[in-house]
Amino acid sequence: MSSRRMLAVTIGGVALIALIIAFSALSSLLFHGPREFRLPGAQDSPPQQSSDVTGDARSGMTRVDVTVDNIQDVIRMLRRPESYSRDIMAESFWRGGNAAYNIGVTVMDGVTAMHSSSGGGAVKNIVVTDDTLYIWYNGDAAPYAGARDSAGDARRTADEYQMLITYEDILSLDRGELTDAGYVEYAGALVLFAEFRSGALGYVTRCYVSPELGLIVAAEQYDGDTLIYKMTAGACSVGEQDERAFDLPGGGSALPEPS
Repeated sequence: MSSRRMLAVTIGGVALIALIIAFSALSSLLFHGPREFRLPGAQDSPPQQSSDVTGDARSGMTRVDVTVDNIQDVIRMLRRPESYSRDIMAESFWRGGNAAYNIGVTVMDGVTAMHSSSGGGAVKNIVVTDDTLYIWYNGDAAPYAGARDSAGDARRTADEYQMLITYEDILSLDRGELTDAGYVEYAGALVLFAEFRSGALGYVTRCYVSPELGLIVAAEQYDGDTLIYKMTAGACSVGEQDERAFDLPGGGSALPEPS
C-alpha cells in the first residue's frame, strides 16, 4: 500500500473514531440526566420561585432543566387538551394472578366518557360530568345516575375511574418523597418523568408525562422489585370528538345542552 493511501486510511479511521465518540457524547446528553427542556405554552403560567426556569419571549417557550427540585413546578405548567380521545391499558399484578383493563376514553366539553372491558366480554360504561355520574353495562336499558357529591364512588374523579396515577398525585407529594426526575425518550417521544416513594407500604411509582399533551402516557408501580401496576396509553387524538361516545342508554346525551 502506498504511503499516500495509508495516510488517507489513517485519517479516515481517526475521523470515524471521532464521529463515534461525538455521537456517544450526544446520545448521553440527549437521553440521560437533567438537561434543558423547551416546554410548550409554559409562558402562560410561569412557575413560582424556581430559579431553573427561564422564559423565551421570542419563541413563546420556556426552557427548564428538569430535576427533582422543579419537576412539580414544570408539571404544574402543563395543560391538558379540552377535547381528546385515547385508549388506555391498565394492568394490576399480584402473586398468582393479574387483571388487565382496556379503557377507551373520550373527553369533550368538560365531560369524560369511559368504555372499559377486561376480556370477559362485558363492557362497563362510565360518564363523569361536572355534577353527575352515569354507570351502565352494554345491554342495560338505563344507566345508574347519581350526583357527583354523593357518598361512595361518586366522590371519585374521572381519572380515578380510568385507574390512572395522575400528575395531580405528583403535585401533592412532599419534596422528600420524590426520588428522581428529568426527561427521557419513551415510545419514540421525549417525555418528562417523575419517580416517587409514597404511602405506608413505600411503593415506588414512576410516571411518564407528555409535555405537549399535558397527559400521563405511562406509569409503573413497584412493591420492592415486583411490578404491581402498569398503565400505557395509545395515540391521543386531539380536537373535536364523536358525540356518540356520550350517548346514554334509553336516549339522551351526557353532554351539556348547547347554550
